[in-house]
Amino acid sequence: MTARCVVATMIAWAMTACRDSTPSPRADAAPRVVSSSRTEARADAGPPPRCLLAVSNDAASSTFGNDAELGEAVPVAGGFAIGALRKAALPATGLVASVLQVPAAAGGDAVIDLGPAWRDGSAPQPLVRANAVFAVGYVVRRGAPPPSAHRALAVFRASGGVERLLDLPAETDASSAFDVAAAPEGGPIGGIVAWDDDVGAPARGVIQLATLSADLRSVRSTREITPLPETTGPAVDAGDPRLTPRTKGFWLTWVARRAEHVAALPLPAGEVETPSADAMYGWVEAMAIDPTGAPVGAARRLTSVTGHVGSYDVASDGEDLLVVAEDDSGPRGGGSIDQVVLHGDALPTVTRLVRGGADEETPPALVVTTPGEHWLTFLDLRGDRDLLPLASGGFPPGAPSVEPALREARLLGPRDGRITLAVLKGASWSLQSAACKR
Repeated sequence: MTARCVVATMIAWAMTACRDSTPSPRADAAPRVVSSSRTEARADAGPPPRCLLAVSNDAASSTFGNDAELGEAVPVAGGFAIGALRKAALPATGLVASVLQVPAAAGGDAVIDLGPAWRDGSAPQPLVRANAVFAVGYVVRRGAPPPSAHRALAVFRASGGVERLLDLPAETDASSAFDVAAAPEGGPIGGIVAWDDDVGAPARGVIQLATLSADLRSVRSTREITPLPETTGPAVDAGDPRLTPRTKGFWLTWVARRAEHVAALPLPAGEVETPSADAMYGWVEAMAIDPTGAPVGAARRLTSVTGHVGSYDVASDGEDLLVVAEDDSGPRGGGSIDQVVLHGDALPTVTRLVRGGADEETPPALVVTTPGEHWLTFLDLRGDRDLLPLASGGFPPGAPSVEPALREARLLGPRDGRITLAVLKGASWSLQSAACKR
């Protein structure tokens, strides 16, 4: 999950594409663009807003604050468990890694503090096993007083009292990007965790994949996942891992990056040129993972190796994989957003959903209200939240709408046919819901 300040996605995807009967392509074959919409972000004559905030008086509309930075959410006990970073209460300093439960479990706390957060980390990610809430996140290493530059990627039990179960073997401070997915109950593992790491000299980015025991108290195995190599040019790094459940295991996706081929310019003696982020190609790759956490086949390239993917979001439907990727090389100074569908052994199909005008600093998000009703949301260059309903095959039925109800909100997931939101008001977040019409 970029150093992920991501939007939580409890999403379902209903795709009806026919299976390709052509021979299976090479895993590193380039994706083919099958359609390209003319949708542009924030058109002057766009449709009216599609969403209205719904007033709720139930326990799930409680307010939580302390300037919390919200992360991802998972459904639990009729509500949500939400990862968060909160300002520590005085006299402590720094941030606290927390889990917010809304509504709080009977007799339990709405705010569960896990411990001092690592200074450059993102919010912890909750997961649910046997109706108990767990969380994974970067926190201060054991025995290191805060504030500290020493970090650990740790697994916590958050139900029935906080317990630090396990520190994962995250060796370097490559980035704070990681993701976690719970395994089905009764399976051979309890879950899997993926994170960025650097290996070798000179260092190159790889994805580390760890499988956890059923009780999440031990690591069963770790694997180093590398991106597909390029035949020529600089080495390829991998980062920003995402994990998505599928029928027969999981999907692991990441962004592969390499320096662009640019003509070398004379440099003063003793100076070394370092490629900037703007001079990096970026594309999305994917690999199927089986129920034990082992890779199934080779990695697959989903977008062009000469693209500039900055962020993305993922979903799955059965064995199919859906990706929306923001490309920083869009026209008019903003990013474009592509949809990619990976269906069986066929080449991935790519649809341009938004042609320029998307904010490059905020990841796009997929969200659903009911199965088959899937939406793309993104921030436009004016700072407004735009919403675009998607249809089977990826063609957007119209232009994106500007949604005032979704501004300053975190989209958490579906509840009673509506989109559940955490809405920012001052220094506090309040849980609300929005009803959206297609």
